[in-house]
Amino acid sequence: MSISSKVIFALGSNTDRVRNINKAKEIVNELFENVIYSRQMLTIPIGIHSEDFLNCIGLAYTTQEYSNIRLALKDIEQLCGDEKSKRAYGTVNLDIDILQFGEKRMHETDWERPYITELMKDIEVYIK
Repeated sequence: MSISSKVIFALGSNTDRVRNINKAKEIVNELFENVIYSRQMLTIPIGIHSEDFLNCIGLAYTTQEYSNIRLALKDIEQLCGDEKSKRAYGTVNLDIDILQFGEKRMHETDWERPYITELMKDIEVYIK
């Protein structure tokens, strides 16, 4: 029997926000079973000059390896039209960051952001 790992990920978009977040969720729902999402929250951009971001957090469990999940989420960014060249101009169609895989936390500074703290409250009850 395969061991299931917890995956907590953050989604953000500052361009065609609702469409890109919803498209990403549809694709993520094909990757994982029973994904739990936080509410969506508008936030001011951090480190770039752009429109506000629409953000949410997802929680899922998987038996897949971290590297496979990471690549799949990066593919979802591209499917939503995200490109490095656009980011250079402050356009982020979709950004997905894995905040936690199994017991390992990543993007430590993101965990300190008020919107991450607030959105985590929406999914904490579902964490095993």
